[in-house]
Amino acid sequence: MSSAAFLSAVTKICMQYTKRKLYAGTIPQKILNNVYAHYTVPREERVIAVLDFTLLGSGKDGVAITDSGLYWKLLRERTFISWEELEGVEEIRPEGKWKVDLGRGMVFEIVGSPLSNEEMARFLQKVVNALQGNGEEAEEDGDTEQGSGRFAGRA
Repeated sequence: MSSAAFLSAVTKICMQYTKRKLYAGTIPQKILNNVYAHYTVPREERVIAVLDFTLLGSGKDGVAITDSGLYWKLLRERTFISWEELEGVEEIRPEGKWKVDLGRGMVFEIVGSPLSNEEMARFLQKVVNALQGNGEEAEEDGDTEQGSGRFAGRA
């Protein structure tokens, strides 16, 4: 499920969250090169946004949002979740201090993320809402403290 309208909505959502180490629209070439080199993103896929989890901003670890889904890369672990897999997600919520629970056994730890787990949950919920045709709206209710964590989902 990657219609032009959906991808446009996802791009707009990503642009709302653009900040240090979260790139959308114009992604620095160094970051883009590292996403293609270190994640499992095929070169023919369009990268819409990157959440950089690295300390020095290299983009070698984090989340890449592409036209086919979400790619997570942290240390040696690489995970891909397609838009089709995310379409059935009902609620994304923060778990503990450093995790986001996507349901269906997918738990996302966000070590080094430019977003706190609460912000990441809201961000991903907006993306899922757009995927499900429910618009981009999501409640903006709160905490904006910076968080960090790492991914502990399935490969």
